[in-house]
Amino acid sequence: MSTRFLQLKKNYPSKTIFEILKLTTSKMFRPILYTVLTTIIAFLSLIFSEIKPIIDFGWMMTFGLITSFIVTFTLLPTLLNFTPTKNISIQKEQESKFTNFLGQISLNNKNFIFTVTGVVIILSLIGIKKLEVENSFINYFDKNTEIYKGMKLIDEELGGTTPLDIILKFPEI
Repeated sequence: MSTRFLQLKKNYPSKTIFEILKLTTSKMFRPILYTVLTTIIAFLSLIFSEIKPIIDFGWMMTFGLITSFIVTFTLLPTLLNFTPTKNISIQKEQESKFTNFLGQISLNNKNFIFTVTGVVIILSLIGIKKLEVENSFINYFDKNTEIYKGMKLIDEELGGTTPLDIILKFPEI
């Protein structure tokens, strides 16, 4: 946001700071929104794991992303409004040969890229169907490690680390 603000400030020197902030936020809102939403969806998928610490991590990261999104479009423009910009200049960097090379590959091979992407999506869906969740992650650690010993103590003395499902079936009346 700040880099885009400085670029627009340089391109439109006659506009006021408020106009440039408004233009900056309007140009950056959709890309940042899409980035935040896709990342939130990824972290929300963790809530289906049935493992309490992972569920909590998914919720924590989701709320963190929402908070950072709100801060990006409220606090950051406010701070940019108070920042002196008269002596700031943007120097044009040398163009990257590697970036230009990748850009040319992307532009010249669109059909191939879409085909590979489609194949990756299909293979991912097949892999997801074969995915199994293992709740007993204590078995992944060597018996001599501190992690294994700690989880073993939790399992034996404090009720365990794996979730307990209780299923009640009532007779039909």
